[in-house]
Amino acid sequence: MERKGILKIEKRPAPCWLIFLIVALPLFWGFIFHFLSMPSFVKYTADLAWIGLFGFMVFRRNLELRKKIYPLILLVVSFFVYCLILYFLNFQSIIYFLWGLRNNFRFYIFFFAVAIFFRESDVEKSFKFMDILFWVNVPVTLIQYFVFHYQQDYLGGIFGIESGANASSIIFFTIVLSHSIIKYMNRQESFWLCGLKCVVTLIFSALAELKFFFFFFIIIMIMAAFLTAFSWRKLLIFLVCAFVIFLTSTLLVTLFENFEGFFSLKNIWELATQKHYSTDETVNRLSAIPTLSEMLVPKFSDRLFGFGLGNCDTSSFKICNTPFYQAYGHLRYTFFSAAFLFLEVGYIGLLFYIAFFVLCFFMIRKRMKNGLCNDLYGSVALIMAVLSIVLVVYNSSLRAEAGYMVYFVLALPFVDAEPLTVFENDTQNSN
Repeated sequence: MERKGILKIEKRPAPCWLIFLIVALPLFWGFIFHFLSMPSFVKYTADLAWIGLFGFMVFRRNLELRKKIYPLILLVVSFFVYCLILYFLNFQSIIYFLWGLRNNFRFYIFFFAVAIFFRESDVEKSFKFMDILFWVNVPVTLIQYFVFHYQQDYLGGIFGIESGANASSIIFFTIVLSHSIIKYMNRQESFWLCGLKCVVTLIFSALAELKFFFFFFIIIMIMAAFLTAFSWRKLLIFLVCAFVIFLTSTLLVTLFENFEGFFSLKNIWELATQKHYSTDETVNRLSAIPTLSEMLVPKFSDRLFGFGLGNCDTSSFKICNTPFYQAYGHLRYTFFSAAFLFLEVGYIGLLFYIAFFVLCFFMIRKRMKNGLCNDLYGSVALIMAVLSIVLVVYNSSLRAEAGYMVYFVLALPFVDAEPLTVFENDTQNSN
């Protein structure tokens, strides 16, 4: 018997609403916490949403849509089994393990839910929504900077004014610009609109001291060039962006005198590989793992397998604040996902983690070559897959709520075009 009008795509199936909620929440943190002054536990609304998505996937009888992501499911399940084995070998507290599981695996559940339940029409609406928020972010950021004099880590625009809020801006700008530049190079967006987005983003990156976004931007441009056919439009945007990068990097050096010479290759390498980050007691990005190995992980077996998922974690909840973090949190290893993962799951776990992005990249390339996905979404996802690996080393944003935006984009090449209802195949089977 046909279920008329129940959970049709036009009326937004329940899983789609949950996906929209999870994607939208990080985009409204500034409004929620700094304008409405909502309590911090509101952010855990996303946890209820992904748990709901997990329930929809588990209890859904039709598994047909999952075949296209079986390799990724197998990889994640293998990573989970590996972490479970480590838990029994490094038992401390089930609370620590569950907290670590939540912080790392919630994004995989969200990724699979997007691939299974979302449709291309939903994706289009999501990108339009992000474009609108991009322009909303312009006056918000300008007011924060010129009226309230927020800058550097505190200049987060729609993401708020807490220290490190602009880490979310990096991901948001990456998504919007990748989408816009690919569209422009495929003659789907005007030069002026795409160019203005690039200019605005680079200016805000300079004001917020997002110095590494300049390198993200260059990677976006290079990858977009390889993913699209040659045209004079492409050459034009390259010349304009090169000029804008020169001007905005000059602005960055002018605003923050300590960055003079920052863009020289020698200085970049020295900053990236120096032993300490902000103080003599903190680890740096590229040198974090060697430094932590020397200081805290002398045994080869511990370097290989780590101390166990969740056993080095921290939280605002006392019960989840581990003894390891209490002893060594001053090293600020939590600032970088790679360092965090190395301590908890070792080199093997870190390889599992990075392998997800690598496998995504090659699976997306294959789907694009076989005409199985939208080329625009595939191109944006390929750029994000590469930059995700950079983010693992650069900061810890992939562990925070902003990480949902990354996994959302990575899942887009796996969504279907046709407007199916969530339980359509169950209905057909019952007939």
